[in-house]
Order: sequence, then structure tokens, then C-alpha cells
Amino acid sequence: MGDFRRRWFEKIVEKTHLGLNQFREAMKHLEGKTHKCYEKPLPLGLEDEANFVNKMVYDGCFVVQLIRMGHLYDLRELC
Repeated sequence: MGDFRRRWFEKIVEKTHLGLNQFREAMKHLEGKTHKCYEKPLPLGLEDEANFVNKMVYDGCFVVQLIRMGHLYDLRELC
């Protein structure tokens, strides 16, 4: 799933002409608040702030792409 999210992230990068660092900076201020939404202990690798912010960026872009491409309904069918 990680590779899939990265590919969709790259599509957003192409469309917006922004890079990972620009997305990271935009999400960094939400790191503390978002961290509280995750069950403790965090999965291995997410304890590191940089990895956690990267996950937020990739996951956020993934959700945006799902909405843009009309796949949100497909996900609801899985729940």
C-alpha cells in the first residue's frame, strides 16, 4: 500500500509543482495534534517525527486523490 500511496503523491506533486518538503512544512504544525489521534504505542518507525510527518503527507494526499478520482464510494463498500 505504501508504494501505491507514493505513486498517488507523485501525481499530486506533478499537478501542483510542489515537492515533499513543501508538503512536509505544511503538515508539520499538525504533527503534535495528529500524534494524539494514534493508538499508543505507535507502529515501529513512526516514533520518529520525520517519518510520522511523511506518513501524514502520503496518507493525506492519498485521501485527496481518492476523493478527486471518485473512489471514495468504493472504500465505503469495503467497510
